[in-house]
Amino acid sequence: MANPGFLSYAFSMNKLERFCESRWALLALAFFVLLPYWNALPNNFLWDDEVLILGNPLIQTFHWDIFRSTLFGGDNYYRPLSVLTYLWDHTLFGLNSWGFHLTQNLWHVLVTLGFFLLLRLHFSALVSFAVALLYGLHPVHAAQVLALSGRNGILEGLWVWALLFLHLALTAPERRSAWLNGIFSALFFLFALLSKESAMAFPVLALLYVFLFLRGQWKRALPLFATYFLLLFVYGVFRLQFLPVQNIASLSMVANAPPYLRLWTGLSAFLQYIGLILFPFPLHTERHFVEESLSAWRPWLGLILLELILVWIYRSRRSNPYVVFGLGWFLVLLVPLLHFFRLPLSMAEHWLYLPLMGMLFVAAHYLSRLEKQKKLFVTTTAAILLMYTGLIFWRAFDYRDGFTLYSTDLQRSPNSFLLHTNYGVELFRRGEKAEAKIEFAQAVELMPNSGPALNNLGVIHQQEGELAKAKDLYWRSVRAGGMPLAYQNLIPILVKEGRLEEAQQLLQEARALYPNQPIFKLRAEEI
Repeated sequence: MANPGFLSYAFSMNKLERFCESRWALLALAFFVLLPYWNALPNNFLWDDEVLILGNPLIQTFHWDIFRSTLFGGDNYYRPLSVLTYLWDHTLFGLNSWGFHLTQNLWHVLVTLGFFLLLRLHFSALVSFAVALLYGLHPVHAAQVLALSGRNGILEGLWVWALLFLHLALTAPERRSAWLNGIFSALFFLFALLSKESAMAFPVLALLYVFLFLRGQWKRALPLFATYFLLLFVYGVFRLQFLPVQNIASLSMVANAPPYLRLWTGLSAFLQYIGLILFPFPLHTERHFVEESLSAWRPWLGLILLELILVWIYRSRRSNPYVVFGLGWFLVLLVPLLHFFRLPLSMAEHWLYLPLMGMLFVAAHYLSRLEKQKKLFVTTTAAILLMYTGLIFWRAFDYRDGFTLYSTDLQRSPNSFLLHTNYGVELFRRGEKAEAKIEFAQAVELMPNSGPALNNLGVIHQQEGELAKAKDLYWRSVRAGGMPLAYQNLIPILVKEGRLEEAQQLLQEARALYPNQPIFKLRAEEI
C-alpha cells in the first residue's frame, strides 16, 4: 500500500511546479520581492537624494535640459533616464518619499521578472522561479534599492530585457514577430545606455549569448547587432560632442594609491565580492581599504580564485555553455570594477547588481541537476530566501533617515570621509555644531581635497566668526573640483570685501559648471 504522506508530498510538489509554470508565478515573484522592501516606504530622502530629487529643478517640469545635463552637473555621469523617472515620480507624488520608494521597488521587480523570463528559456519553471527569487531578494541589492540615488543602477538592469527580446527575435517563426522583438531589444538597450554608462558592455554579452545558444541564427542576428553598435556610436558622439568628459579625479583611499596597489586591492575586492555573494553580511554602504603589502593574504586568494574561474570557463567551453555564459557575464561586468580605473570606493555592494545575475545563471544550471531531489531543493531554497528577506527587512531600518544610516555604517566603515561628512551634516541640522565640526575635520583629515567636507567645515568656522578660516576652506573646496555650496558661500564674501571682479569670475565659473542651479542667477543680480 502506498504511503499517503509520500503521495501528499508528491501531489503538492506537482502543484508547485504547475504554479511556477503559470502566469501567477510572475505575480508571486513580484509579491515576494516587494515584501521586505515594503518596510522602506516611510524612509526619508538621504545622501545624494537631496541633490538628485530635493534640489533638482529638472524633475519639477519636463525640459530638454534633462538630455543635456549630467547627473549632478560638472561630473561625468550622463543618466537622463533616471532623471526622467524622478520627474515622473515628482509628478505623481510631489516630494513624498514613499512614492519614490514605491516606484524604485517596482523597477527592481521589473528587472527581476526579466531575469526570470530569461532563465525560463533555459531551465525549468521551478528552478527559474527559485533563482529569480534568490536574485530579487539577495541582500547585496539593499544598497541599490533602498537608496533612491541607486535608481540608475536598477534601470541599467533593463538590458536583461534586451537580452530576452534578442532571443525572441532570433527564434521567432514569423518575420513580423522577429522585427517587433528586435525593436524591443534595441529599445531596452537604449534605455540601459541612458541609465548608466556601463551598459555599453551589453553587446559583448549579447555576442557571447548568440555564440553559445543561438549559433545557427548568426545571419538573422547581424541586423540587430548593427543596430546595437549604431546606438553605441550615436550615444558616444552625442556624449562627447555635447557633454565632454570632465577631468575629475575620484576621491578615495584606493584612487590615491599607485596603480600596482590599486590592482592588488582589486584582487582583494574580488575575493570579498565572492564572499558577499555567498555570505551577504554585514552590509554597509562604504568600503574603503588598500592592500599595501604584497604579502597580504586576501589578494593572493583573490588571484587564485580568479584563475580557477578562468580555468573553469576554459574547461567548460565545449561541454557547458551555461557555465561559460554565466561566468563570462560575471567577469565582463565585474573585472572593470577591480581598479583598472580610479574609483570612489574600494568595493561596493551595489556594484554587484548586474554581475550577480551571471553567477546565478551558473547556479541555475547546477540547481537543475538537483531538481529531482525536490524536498531538499525546496526546503534549502526556502531557508535561504527567508534569511535574505530578514536581512533586507532589518537593513531597511538603517535607511529610515540619514542620521541612522550614517551613524550605523560609520561603526563598520570608520575610514569613509563621506560618512563622516554626511553624519556631520545630520549633527549640524540637529544643532550639535561642536560634534559636527569634529566629523567635518575628521573627513578633511581622511581626504584633504574633499569639496563637501571643506565647505561644511568652512560654514562652521564662519558661524563661529572665523571668516578668514572659512574663506580659506571655501577656496580649497572650489579648487578641489567645484562644489555648488562652496561657490554660493564664497561669492557673497568676495562681494562684501569689494572684490567684484573676482566674484564675477567665480560666478561665471559656477554657472558654467552648474547651469541648472537657479541660485547663481540670483547671485548675478546681487553683484
